[in-house]
Amino acid sequence: MVHYSDYLQLEKVLGAQSPESDRHGQPAHDEMLFIVIHQAYELWFKQLLFETESVIGIMQQPALNDNSPELQTVVHRLSRCSTILKVLVHQIDIMETMTPMDFLDFRDMLRPASGFQSWQFKLLEARLGLKYQHRFGQQYYLSQLRQPEIDRIRDAEKAPSLLELVNKWLERMPFFSLPDGAEAMDTTAPAPTAMATAAAFWTDYRLRYLQSLADAEKNNMEGFDRIFFGVTAPHPGSRAAEKGAPIPEEKDAPAAEPAARTASCPMGYGSPTDAATGTPMPGSSSATTSDSTATANSGSSVDAARSLSPSACRSALFIMLYRGYPMLQLPFQVLNQLLEIDEQLSTWRYRHMSMVHRMIGTRIGTGGSTGKDYLGSALAQHHLFKEIAGLTSFLIERKKLPQLTPEMERRLGFAW
Repeated sequence: MVHYSDYLQLEKVLGAQSPESDRHGQPAHDEMLFIVIHQAYELWFKQLLFETESVIGIMQQPALNDNSPELQTVVHRLSRCSTILKVLVHQIDIMETMTPMDFLDFRDMLRPASGFQSWQFKLLEARLGLKYQHRFGQQYYLSQLRQPEIDRIRDAEKAPSLLELVNKWLERMPFFSLPDGAEAMDTTAPAPTAMATAAAFWTDYRLRYLQSLADAEKNNMEGFDRIFFGVTAPHPGSRAAEKGAPIPEEKDAPAAEPAARTASCPMGYGSPTDAATGTPMPGSSSATTSDSTATANSGSSVDAARSLSPSACRSALFIMLYRGYPMLQLPFQVLNQLLEIDEQLSTWRYRHMSMVHRMIGTRIGTGGSTGKDYLGSALAQHHLFKEIAGLTSFLIERKKLPQLTPEMERRLGFAW
């Protein structure tokens, strides 16, 4: 028969606190708190890794029904991760009941041990999507780990991360690659015609976005074309392209034909023209062959550092814009939970940095790091899902969104 203490192995857990100050014959009361909090952190890191791996397992499937219990499971487990991270943030409140003088009672006895040696946290970052090339302090972030721990992190960096799988999931969103669904698609129509029709949504949306910008924001069009179409050169609509030429106000601009009334699918590739200028639309076949080709030919280090492809970004933006439709509610929650996880990680980093500054000021860490300065740099650089967060720069008001066709609205709604 199972017993509570045996099930939780409490004898091992409760016997796992061995203060260094006791070993040195100089008992420091607050060292027990210090140990327990860090052990709790490592247990929560273990749970976060467990949840993350389960989500990765679901997202790795060749096909994922966006209206299935599996996607609901992804949302639920990501939500659990963000809740756990909130607990990690609040644990700092408990840690801060220890004063700097209390910490100094045993701090020097801990050298060279350091939180920098938490291999589980580095593994979690890698599984979520932080790549080696995006890390701060690449030259020493593994320097204090043991070889088996280094091997695990290196293996994790080589495996598909959650962010990479989210990119692939967004790229294969069915609403964004088929002209109004396979069941309604005219398979006898030439492919270029279907592609051009599908891309009309983005011709329309690009114009509407341009019309929504204040004069000081016109350079956003360069970011729009780069992020959603992989085009890095200035394009019609940007101030750089117009060389100071005034851009018509929204009331003066020609009204665009509602794209979704003529286009049967809101995403795709083709050869549409910019409604405002008559020039080839960025991302069309006359401007770029494909997302990957555009990125490869651009030679831009910014593009090389991207985690989300242009097509994935278009899918994510469409989900944000039309999230009110039933079929897009779960995909929106996936994106929203990823942003929540990133926000909670950043909050934890900030609170950790502030606590370290409060405890040791500008002194170096027990493991030899620069202490507060290292934590501050990691806070600034380690934003895992910043490309998703950045898409909010390209939203427009609901009342100005392109009207979807009745058929598209049916497909995005409930089917009875």
